[in-house]
Formats: sequence, structure tokens, C-alpha cells
Amino acid sequence: MPSFINSVYPDPTSTLAIPLVDISPFTSLTSHPSARLSSARALLHAFRTSGFLYLTSHPISSTSISTTFALSSQFFAQSQQLKDSLAWYSPEANRGYSGMGLEKVSQGDKSAVEATREEEGQDLKESIEIGRDDEGPGRHNMWPPVSSWALAIDFKNHMLAFHAECKALHQTLMRMLALSLELDEGYFDEYTAVGDNTLRLLHYPEQEREVFARKKGQVRAGAHSDYGSLTLLFQDERGGLQVKDGEGEWRDVTPVQGAIVVNAGDLLARWSSECARC
Repeated sequence: MPSFINSVYPDPTSTLAIPLVDISPFTSLTSHPSARLSSARALLHAFRTSGFLYLTSHPISSTSISTTFALSSQFFAQSQQLKDSLAWYSPEANRGYSGMGLEKVSQGDKSAVEATREEEGQDLKESIEIGRDDEGPGRHNMWPPVSSWALAIDFKNHMLAFHAECKALHQTLMRMLALSLELDEGYFDEYTAVGDNTLRLLHYPEQEREVFARKKGQVRAGAHSDYGSLTLLFQDERGGLQVKDGEGEWRDVTPVQGAIVVNAGDLLARWSSECARC
């Protein structure tokens, strides 16, 4: 850990084997302690060897995930004027909408970011960041107004519920890691209980192939490691996510139905003093 991520125009010729981790032995009330520990160790092993895993038998329902994708798609289909009115407004809050061409994700210092921006152009995506809804002024979510979108209330209610589901799963995974690291199972609870998580909805608008032909380095989202503890990545059937393997080659992460891709981030590396492929 950390794990490096890239999101590019899909390459159907490449696949990468990533471990599947079944967390049901850990979460089941009837599991033997040894089964819980084995499941937790499988999680740690995946992070130590590849930094990524497919999480299976998790508690987030397919209905909840499909509703999230549907409402996200309908949000990004709204007018640019509406989306721009919900603009991302501060790094402290990290909430709101970012339009096409406003972001360039890169690994490195400011000069490295500027160099890749010059070579590749800005990332071809738009997004909206959502956090918990009770932090008050200066850290408020940017919700679409009911007067401008018929599904505004549904969007808000579902995204807050989905945020809570992901928070609960994040807590479970951190408890698994604590157990596998021979710590008290609740070791990380004080860092995860409040729910300072970010739910990020991403949209990659359709592009002509010529866009990628003109700039060979053009990507949807530049190579990077995530700055947090864990990232839960929900994919649709189109794919496009890539990770760097042990030989430094980018490989496609083929979507697996019902599974969540999970990767370790910079904060977890700092907390655990672990690194990938040590």
C-alpha cells in the first residue's frame, strides 16, 4: 500500500487477476473466531500483495447500488447551469460539483501535475462530492434544488443512505484489518465512527476516439494513489479502471458482478506502516 490507480479509455485486451475476498465469515454472527480471523487475514494479504481486491458477500444490496448508479446518471444529465450552481467550494469541505476540465489527477508535486496537464490535458470527467449532512455551515453538501429537478429529494435521501451504508462497510473492513494486524478489533473505531467519508459520484461523458488519438497520454483520470484509508469502487459493466501490477504495467480491472473493488490508500499505509509488495 498505497495502490496506484488509473482510469483510461477501455482496453479490452488486458485483464488482471485480483483476489476475491469473502467477508461473510467475518460478519456472520455464527462464525467461529478462526473463520473470522482467516477472512481478516485474506483482506490484509490482498492489500500486501496487490493493494486491491474484489469484495464479495458484502452487505450493500444490488438494489442500493443500481439505484445509486441510476440517480447519479440522471443527475449528470441535468443542465450544466444546474450542475454549475452546485460547484465544489473549498478543500476543507470537499463537497460539490466539479465540471469537465477542472481537474487533473496526478501523482507528484505541483510541477509534476502541471507537466502532465500540458502533455495529456485535463481529466475527461465530471463529479460531485457528498459528505455527511450534519457538519453545518462551511462544510455543507450541495444538493440540487427541488424547484429545478423532480428527483432532487430522492437523490438527496438515497445518497445520504448510501453514504451511511458505505461508512458502515468501511468500519467493518477497518475492524478486519485491525484483527489481522493483531490489534484490538476496535482499534480504528475512533477514526471511523464519525463518518468523515466522501461519496464521490463520477461521470465520464462519451468521447470520440480522436480525442485520445490527438493526445497519446490523454486519460479519463490520471495515475494516482488515493489519499484516504480505503476506497470502495463501484463499477458499471463498461469497466475502464486500471491498476499497476508488480512489473509496473497497467492492467484492466474487469468488473465482477456483485463485487466491490477495494483499494488501500496513503492514510492506511501511514497508519499501518505497511507497503505493497514489501
